[in-house]
Amino acid sequence: MSGVIPPEKRPRQLAIGVEGGFNVDDKPTFVEHHALVLLPDFARIPLPNPELPELVQIVVQAILTAPSASRTDDILAWTAEPRLVSKCVPTSVAVMAPIRGD
Repeated sequence: MSGVIPPEKRPRQLAIGVEGGFNVDDKPTFVEHHALVLLPDFARIPLPNPELPELVQIVVQAILTAPSASRTDDILAWTAEPRLVSKCVPTSVAVMAPIRGD
């Protein structure tokens, strides 16, 4: 089965780049293939294709370079939100609770 990680290579602790943690050197590789698909026959024209009319080539290039909504969502999900300061911060006092021993 492709994509299955053998047990000896699986992370054993929640850490990155350390022994037993997630390995950052094993990055996946992606190969993108673009094609223009003509319906209803689903005829595929591989891209880029210099035989296409210039307007079609311009439109295809604009679509391929436009920022995708899912990529934008991924970036926003990882962007740290500014932390709000609590209204109670100026008046809060740290209290040390005694440690109870048996």
